[in-house]
Amino acid sequence: MMTLPSSKAMTADLKHLIAEVIEKPELEYVLDMEQAIEEYGIDSMKIIRLIVLIESRFNIAFADEELVLDNFSTLQSIADKVLAKCGVHS
Repeated sequence: MMTLPSSKAMTADLKHLIAEVIEKPELEYVLDMEQAIEEYGIDSMKIIRLIVLIESRFNIAFADEELVLDNFSTLQSIADKVLAKCGVHS
């Protein structure tokens, strides 16, 4: 049986994944929930890598229609989408 992660643990995991994709480990500790992640240096290719890592890490899959920038524009929007996919209510 898979244990669902808490909202706090999931957010920490997402911060780590974003910092890894951007290749700036220090960002893991300063990422703002509402700031556009493109301001941290993420581009379209890195977004794709991030999505693949998120799907793998949380054992989820995004439908094609979910792969729109608004769903991945901020840490908060990513967290909300992942939490919903995992059935966790924030």
